[in-house]
Amino acid sequence: MGKYIAEYVKNCPDCNRYKPSNQKPTGLLRTPVYAQRFETLAIDLFGPLPETSSCKKWIFLVENTSTKWVELFALKEATSVNCAKPLVEEVFLRYGLPCRLMSDNGPQFICAVL
Repeated sequence: MGKYIAEYVKNCPDCNRYKPSNQKPTGLLRTPVYAQRFETLAIDLFGPLPETSSCKKWIFLVENTSTKWVELFALKEATSVNCAKPLVEEVFLRYGLPCRLMSDNGPQFICAVL
């Protein structure tokens, strides 16, 4: 009888739909907060997205972890050179060099260019 009940519960659509998940709920990534502005910048890529009229389909994100300030740059391709150019020209030259640069170790961020 135990096998019959286990089999019934295993195949019951309502039981499977309302069964509580045993996985940890997802949440926001908690990055360490540093006291000084532009001490730490976090970088990441988002895409590919539908191509725009200017043939850009990637978003390069730069976030100041202490102030949550974000700048976004549209890119045609997700390459290290395409990421380094706006990082240097639009961020480093305007605000100075950060003490730390955090990334998810994507192939665009672990090469010699960055």
